[in-house]
Amino acid sequence: MKVFQLFWITLIVAVLILFEWPQMKQNSKKEKNLFLLLFIFEWIFSIVLLFYPDLPNPLEPIFPYFEWVKQ
Repeated sequence: MKVFQLFWITLIVAVLILFEWPQMKQNSKKEKNLFLLLFIFEWIFSIVLLFYPDLPNPLEPIFPYFEWVKQ
């Protein structure tokens, strides 16, 4: 089942990249590199969350320092 979900995540990311790539400026190499970097990061993050759904929130270590705000 997870392989099927992995396939759909990859397909959605590929379609989004193929749809957005022609609409970007032709000479903006930095913009295209950043675009690909962000999509690859989000793709990897989605796959990690697919296989490890119980990962803690990345902000959990910071929460104790702001406990006084709740009061």
